[in-house]
Amino acid sequence: FLFLVACHLGVTGVALSALIAGIISDIVGFVYLLIAHPELRIHRGDFHFEKAEIAKQLRLSLPLALQLTVISLGGFWIQSAIDGLGKNAILALSALGKLTACLGLFGNGLNNAIGPFMAQNLGKSQAKRAKQGLNIELAMAFGFSILDAVILIFCYEPVLGIFVSEINGEILSYARLGMFFNLLVLAINPFYGSFRYVLGAINKPLWNLLAGLLQLFSQLLLVFVFALFWMPYAVIGAGALAQVLPAILLSILIIHYVYRDPAFKKDGSSDFWDSSKR
Repeated sequence: FLFLVACHLGVTGVALSALIAGIISDIVGFVYLLIAHPELRIHRGDFHFEKAEIAKQLRLSLPLALQLTVISLGGFWIQSAIDGLGKNAILALSALGKLTACLGLFGNGLNNAIGPFMAQNLGKSQAKRAKQGLNIELAMAFGFSILDAVILIFCYEPVLGIFVSEINGEILSYARLGMFFNLLVLAINPFYGSFRYVLGAINKPLWNLLAGLLQLFSQLLLVFVFALFWMPYAVIGAGALAQVLPAILLSILIIHYVYRDPAFKKDGSSDFWDSSKR
């Protein structure tokens, strides 16, 4: 508000406000950790390299990082196709995307939390508790998705009016089509979002990369098919539809590695980490 309304800085004001807000948030978080958790304070002796630990971190993190990179590349491809639909499509879908991104914060927070929760409990040989946490997280995420869907259905037109000064029939039709596919994303997100982090927690990170490649392939194929059959409007839904196959793949993997694994039926056992039994 200060940079946009009072100082009239426009886009520069938005960038400055985001930068300053991030810096303040980082400083407050860092100071809180130093005060509340003194064991996390950094000392000179902490700055040394352990090759085995670095290799382990890279083995777990690189597949997920590559998956997110591949997904972003697919997003660029779809966005370029949407841009070809004209200004009205860009206005409608940009406004709708902001609303969907805000609504998705609840579910994304749960998705980000379930991976460390499961990893910590599995590290303490509490596999049953890790599985119970996953069940609770999925139930909560699905509940938030239903709430988000209701808000999206009833609020997308008012939100559209905030970002678009003059709403015509074409903009409204694009927004309605985008809303339909965003509802599909909200339905998939509890499973697709959660299971990506769970696979990392149970030491199966390469499957994340495969899911990302599958999503990219689906996006490219859908855009090509829609263009081939002269269905430009359907390009709007390519991003949402492309998540269906990866979500099914990840769901099958989680059923196999978590829900059908005897190691997740009891606590106090090291069976989960015993490679000879897996």
